[in-house]
Amino acid sequence: MSRAVVGASDFVPVIACCFAIVLLHRIFGWLIAHNGRFGRWVEGEKIPLFRDGQFDHDRMKRALVCREDIMQGIRKSALTEDMTKIEKVYMERNGDISAIKME
Repeated sequence: MSRAVVGASDFVPVIACCFAIVLLHRIFGWLIAHNGRFGRWVEGEKIPLFRDGQFDHDRMKRALVCREDIMQGIRKSALTEDMTKIEKVYMERNGDISAIKME
């Protein structure tokens, strides 16, 4: 967009490209919201990292996270460092780590 403003590129092609990007963003957003399979393909699925009192090291490698990354997510979402109070930990589709406390 700045190239059109300063005159480095023609105005109409730059505006057309910007419109195409906005249109693609809207189409992808709509498809993700209305088609579960497409949403999983584009954004992925949540990854369980901790269950039954054990870290899942294979999935941790797949998610490219270490134990300290998980502990940071637990402190942030469950407000504790005591792993005996944690039931499950997931890496969400957006990359955040969330923890579910035991009841």
